[in-house]
Amino acid sequence: MTIHSSMKKVLIVDRNTDFIHKVKAYYKNEFQIFSAVDISSAMGRIFDTDMDLILISTNVIETNIFRFLLQITKLLPDVPVVVMVKEFETETSKKLKSFGATICIVEPEYPRTLKDTFALVYKNKELPQKSQEQRNYLNRMIGTSRAIVNIKQSMLNYSQGDAPVLLLGESGTGKDLAAQCIHNLSPRKQYRYTALNCSAIPHELIESELFGVEKGAFTGATAFPGKFELTNQGTIFLDEISEMQLGSQVKLLRILEGETVTRLGGQREIPIDCRLITATNKNLKKETAQGHFRMDLLYRINTLFMEIPPLRKRKEDIEILAEYFLHSSKKAEEHSFSINAVEKLCQYDWPGNIRELRNVIERSLYSCTGSIIRSSDIDFFS
Repeated sequence: MTIHSSMKKVLIVDRNTDFIHKVKAYYKNEFQIFSAVDISSAMGRIFDTDMDLILISTNVIETNIFRFLLQITKLLPDVPVVVMVKEFETETSKKLKSFGATICIVEPEYPRTLKDTFALVYKNKELPQKSQEQRNYLNRMIGTSRAIVNIKQSMLNYSQGDAPVLLLGESGTGKDLAAQCIHNLSPRKQYRYTALNCSAIPHELIESELFGVEKGAFTGATAFPGKFELTNQGTIFLDEISEMQLGSQVKLLRILEGETVTRLGGQREIPIDCRLITATNKNLKKETAQGHFRMDLLYRINTLFMEIPPLRKRKEDIEILAEYFLHSSKKAEEHSFSINAVEKLCQYDWPGNIRELRNVIERSLYSCTGSIIRSSDIDFFS
């Protein structure tokens, strides 16, 4: 069958694969039909493809259908969503619509009865232009593995609140990228996003960076605001939070609990409204047990937490990431990978994670002599 680019794309989320096959056969000349049997695979489809219509059967909902609808309408605010229910109830229909469903119908026995639904949804109007912004942010986290789809769902969920978020994971997994995505998906996106690496700033300077300084606080000091003041109403990201000294941790805890900041050498409490996202590649429970990290601060920053998986646990994403880095390189023109090169990449454990993969791909471009990157051009630093 030839797929025309003008054909509307319809996603059916249903465990009844027999019904899906019938729909695909019946509408093969009218629609491009995509299918998913659970929420995770449905979200993967939504992240990857510009859908024009989504049909959801309530038989796939292993979690809260209302949360699922909120996720979809956040990503695709202009795309009609049809919920297929076992029995029609007015109150249930009203609630589903309040969470984003365009229309509720009783699950059809035969595919042809969906024609009336399609006609009703699109009556007297063309398909709306879909907003790409939300998916563009999420798809910066490259990959199609179940692990990455789950991470994208978590980022979407976490972006809608104000609770502190703790990002866990090895170095190079993309914790900083996840923090940016959460901010860009949130209602605070029009305000400032500030990222600060706690391990990159000398211990004696980190408090002035975060809290600000009043004139005369120390010899030669001039007044300036700290990152919390500057980021008011926005999001502040503290990477490598485990590197912060205990004294600074106490002051950070006081700010989080009081929602005010006092500059070094000052007396005035300045109200702040910042969302805090933190990250670490260390085990904070172990750090707490060893006396390196305050337990009360740990409990304060991990209201929401998310662990970014290492690359070795999402190997199905390696080829996708390698292609992305290859074609985004300034040196690459018409390069491609040989089968053996891809196999070599997938067999490696990637202790440096995505950051290491990017470097290996860049290095391979300098090693290869033609347009094909071969296994011998892939060199790992040891």
